[in-house]
Amino acid sequence: MTSDMSSGATKPPFYTTVPGAVTIIGLLGLVTLFVWLGDRDNRARAEQMSVAVSSCDLSGPTGKVVLEVRNTGPTTRSAHIQIEYLDADGVRIDTDSATAWNVPAGGTVKVEETTSLDAPAPGGTCEITSVR
Repeated sequence: MTSDMSSGATKPPFYTTVPGAVTIIGLLGLVTLFVWLGDRDNRARAEQMSVAVSSCDLSGPTGKVVLEVRNTGPTTRSAHIQIEYLDADGVRIDTDSATAWNVPAGGTVKVEETTSLDAPAPGGTCEITSVR
């Protein structure tokens, strides 16, 4: 006597069905929307922060930059600043970052950042590449 063990078709995984695909696409759309809205909000807040280099000293293996960070927004906030160090020919020799913490609304703070340069420089400039 033999028995037949195959009793029928198995149920396909949820993600391979039409409702599963619609659910996955909907979730991806929601995630994309939230990321886009958050990025838009971050850009708007970054536009409320202005950063200027008030001094830049590249001497030998050390670079020192002093920044003036101004908050034109309505609330106290912090800013993360990317800095690029360029030699006298305008060639990038290093990058660094600094953070201005709790800049009051309508206020200005000074931030000093010192770094060990990747290549010694007898002079050059410091440039702000981004503010977030």
